[in-house]
Amino acid sequence: MGITMEQNVQRRREYVEKVRSSFEKNDTARMEESEETSFSFAKLSFLIALILFGAFYLWQESGEEWYGYQPADVVAMIEENLFDTNLLDYVMIKK
Repeated sequence: MGITMEQNVQRRREYVEKVRSSFEKNDTARMEESEETSFSFAKLSFLIALILFGAFYLWQESGEEWYGYQPADVVAMIEENLFDTNLLDYVMIKK
């Protein structure tokens, strides 16, 4: 008494469904994990930006010098776009 063709087909179908369901569970767990990671990274980067903005605002209000720079000097450097120009030269993009 061997296995009939119908029983063999049924066993293969069950096996394929079992394997598919295991991948679906892993994919949903990975997607949830990656969403949490990107969301927490967004929170962290926003928090860092907020802290830097607050520190710059307090520095600007105090009028102090820091390593010989004043807030107006930093604003002038940003307006001159020195850092972007250096980056464009590095990657060889012409304006």
